[in-house]
This record gives sequence, C-alpha cells and structure tokens, in this order.
Amino acid sequence: MNLSSRISVVITLTAAALVCKHTFAVAVQGAPDLTGFDKQTQESIELACGVQYANGPAAYGECLRKQIDAFRGSPGIPSLSGLDTATRESIELACGVQYANGPAAYAECLRAQLQSVGIQPDAARVQSARPKHTSRKAAPISPSPSTEPSQPTPRKHTSAPTFWQDPMVWALAIVAFIYLTPVIWVLLSSRSRGGAKFGWFMVILFFSWLGLAVFLIVTQAQRNRSNAY
Repeated sequence: MNLSSRISVVITLTAAALVCKHTFAVAVQGAPDLTGFDKQTQESIELACGVQYANGPAAYGECLRKQIDAFRGSPGIPSLSGLDTATRESIELACGVQYANGPAAYAECLRAQLQSVGIQPDAARVQSARPKHTSRKAAPISPSPSTEPSQPTPRKHTSAPTFWQDPMVWALAIVAFIYLTPVIWVLLSSRSRGGAKFGWFMVILFFSWLGLAVFLIVTQAQRNRSNAY
C-alpha cells in the first residue's frame, strides 16, 4: 500500500467516525444540517470541526456554520476527473492536510495545484458550493479566445516506490544490522558458555558495540591466563 493510499484510508476512517457523530449533533439546537451537501463536502466540514465537537454543541454548531458560509462564498471544488491517475493522486495527496481544514481550504489548494501544472481551474468542471437540493450542475466554462499560449500538457508523475526502493526500509535494515551484529557475535562466540554467555548477551543487548568491546577484552584476558597455566 503506497503513501497516498494510507493517507486516504486514515482520512476515510476519521471522516466516517465524525459523520456518525454528526447524526447526534444535528439534533442539537443550532447545529446546521449537512445532509444537503455531497459526501465529500460533508466529510471535509466534519473533519474541520472535529476539535470543536469536544467543546460542546454551541462551539460545534458555530464551526459548522462558518465552514458552510466559507464554502458557499468560494467558487467550489474543482473536479479532477479529467486528469490522469498519477496527476490526480499527486494533487489529492498534496491537499490532504487542507482537506481536514474544510472544503473552502481544500478547494483553494486544488486550484493552486491545478495552476501549478498549467491548468486553469475555471476551465475545469467545478462542484457546486451549494447543497445538492438547491443547486444545478455547473456547466463547464469554455476558455475565452485570447492570445495566451496554449496550456502545456500535465506531466505524468512516476509511480510510488516499491518496498525495496523505499529509503525507510533501507534505513531500518542498516540500523538493525548495526544493532544486531554485536548480539549475534556474542551468541555464536566460543569465548563464553552457559550462564556467562547469557550474562554477556544482556550486556551486549543494552550497551551494543561498547559491550562487545568489553566482552572481547575480558574474554581475551581470560584465555591468556588459561594459556599461561
């Protein structure tokens, strides 16, 4: 599972929990009803007001109203359906944090990302900022004729690295090798036996390479004394 998928799972699970809480919050006086908005907008608003939910129904309701007003005052969420899979996933990943700050912030981040790859957000289909039952599907705005140069085609992003290409995997492998080498050395060494081996094992476990140095010095001195006799 790549990083984008992991973030999507976390956001989905968190949003599902907040949507369940919203059922109770709607019944509280003053809490606006979000059922008229599409699922994506509801989840984003719930995520943005998750902290205020623990501060009581008044604070939670006020947060919901602010998010609704901000979203209705925005141009709406640009649709990414016309992009290739790699570009769409990369943009969604870049705006994952803003998704939890509300639909208005998320929409602004999407527009900035689209502009960064040469796509004008006003030329894409935009999801309405109004509830579903009061809005009509916005018609796509055709670009006005001008002398502006044609927009470049978005570049495809490379796919996520595989398991062995992940730098974190190699970093963990190197740390494990450095830490386990002294332990394995003591366990396989013939310089100690029985209870003494277990004792040295505990020393190496806590002091690693420093413990290994002490082990080699002490056991070598013991072998020298044995050879002297």
